[in-house]
Amino acid sequence: LIVSGINKGGNIGDDITYSGTVSAAIEGTIMGIPSFAVSVVGEKKFHFDTAAYYSTEIAKYVLEKSLPYDTLLNVNLPNVKKENIHGVKFTRQGKRIYDNAVQETYDPKGEKHFWIGGGTPYWEHGEDTDINAVQKGYVSITPIHLDLTNHSALEFLKKTLFPAHKQA
Repeated sequence: LIVSGINKGGNIGDDITYSGTVSAAIEGTIMGIPSFAVSVVGEKKFHFDTAAYYSTEIAKYVLEKSLPYDTLLNVNLPNVKKENIHGVKFTRQGKRIYDNAVQETYDPKGEKHFWIGGGTPYWEHGEDTDINAVQKGYVSITPIHLDLTNHSALEFLKKTLFPAHKQA
């Protein structure tokens, strides 16, 4: 069993693609070892004891039942005491929306540079998302599958991209 974390700060939505905590659980899953990542969403004094309690319960389950093939769990908890957790929700990844902008600047030598960034990102707030669960005081458990293939796009592209060519 691999338990990656407990991480200070959330690994929510598509931000998991930047996460070393989630990546360690991915590596374990690739090697056939049941794995999950645990993160506490917050910025101040972290309630690691809450995360440790839920991690222990999840570990017991995973050791007894295992996980589906090529699947890891991404667990995010609100930064609260155990008695303030409202429950557990099984969720899908949320989506962070970036308000990107490109800003042209010049350094002291007069050379042009570009800063890529923008305003504060915001979240798509579906009821069944990880961010929504955590914001409402629930532990979020998101099953993550290693196969990142977009299967509906795969079928669409087979029919529409190079349709006149013979496909192997």
